[in-house]
Amino acid sequence: MKLKKYSPTSTAQDRKEALQVLVSMSGEHGAKPFQGRLVYGARSIKALRQALGLTQKGLAKLLMVVPGAVESWEQGRRIPDTGRMAMIHLLTKRPKEFRPLLELAVTELVPEKVRALVK
Repeated sequence: MKLKKYSPTSTAQDRKEALQVLVSMSGEHGAKPFQGRLVYGARSIKALRQALGLTQKGLAKLLMVVPGAVESWEQGRRIPDTGRMAMIHLLTKRPKEFRPLLELAVTELVPEKVRALVK
């Protein structure tokens, strides 16, 4: 059985959304609205990490992800999932209030053996 090849079609809305993602990932510092949620791009995440005085490993520990994830975010290869995006937003807007809460969550939620691996 021979399958027909169909070229992928893209609508104007698809192109608009794709452009919004590209702009949000490589644009200026700060969140950009995209499909009803905020998206922090590579520059914003790196600026936040530097403002907090953290290494990529330190931010990864704070957000409870692997260090490679933060590297990918900062290089613009990937964007954080919705939950991490919310954490980044709160760290950006209220770092003094939210950072201690995240640090407490890490000590309570992440087993000691796993924390030792990330140090």
